[in-house]
Amino acid sequence: MKNRPIYIILATVFFGGCLQSTLNLPPDKAKIEQIEAGTLENSVRIIAGKPDRVVKSKYGYHTYYYREGISADCKKDLETCIPIIIERGRVAAVGQQWAKAWERQRHKKTAGVPQSVAPESTPEKIARLEKQVKAIPMSRTVDNLNIYRYLLKLDPDNTRYQKKVAFYEKRFAMEKARKKATKKQLAATRKWQNARLQKFEGKPPAEMAIKILGNGKFHVWLKNSGSQAFRVEAGHFYLSCQKGKRQPIYRSKDFGKYLPPGKVIEGRVTFATTCEPVAFIYINPGVAKLRRVVPSPDPPLPKTSPKSSAATGSSNN
Repeated sequence: MKNRPIYIILATVFFGGCLQSTLNLPPDKAKIEQIEAGTLENSVRIIAGKPDRVVKSKYGYHTYYYREGISADCKKDLETCIPIIIERGRVAAVGQQWAKAWERQRHKKTAGVPQSVAPESTPEKIARLEKQVKAIPMSRTVDNLNIYRYLLKLDPDNTRYQKKVAFYEKRFAMEKARKKATKKQLAATRKWQNARLQKFEGKPPAEMAIKILGNGKFHVWLKNSGSQAFRVEAGHFYLSCQKGKRQPIYRSKDFGKYLPPGKVIEGRVTFATTCEPVAFIYINPGVAKLRRVVPSPDPPLPKTSPKSSAATGSSNN
């Protein structure tokens, strides 16, 4: 039973999520690209997670640093990390080039003297937040909700703030439900894909079956269907996220063994990516080359997501 993927316990799906936290992978660059000047500090942590390092400046701002790759070390070399400058609770600059330019301009204005900021009065805070929220697109629900909640805290009897908070709380709940529905749909798709991928395919001397666990993790079965033993190394496995490009393996402890004829070897492999897989590849020079294409559902699964009457918008008025 151990050597047959169809009998593997479904609990491996749930244990897959635990491994991601131990790998300490850097954030997806696509998430970092979502962050722009003006984004709230709380939203940065929601999007990119906890920063690898936080550096405070004597000029009153601080910088989040996120690793740009697996080998990056923000404690030893900040040049290998992506900086996100935070000033007064909002993003001021993102990326090495823009962060350095912003710091030069900022330090030039203060002429090397630490900036002292006088405490704001309540009317001044309200005026500043009103100006900020007007420039934020309606689509940035979390930012709008956080600011209007703070404005309502400053002015509890303001009916406009009450309505805005209620509107964005409803919108946030709908977006959360939409994400939940999408996650459910993706889970159904993954189940459909794995039902096909967990069957051995290939030509002698090797056949392969795989199971997608998500977040760059896979469970692999390799069968020796030939007449001679061959060695299976973790470096023989590759992942393709788009046509023509292969991603090398990041980690695996289950291979590096000889596989006798008629036997099956299995184990987990992890890639340093969270992309949606297109194909899983096994290349053993002089022995075998296998490619398992990840199938797409046909017909496609129905889309079930809540509709919002205010799904789009440019800014707050």
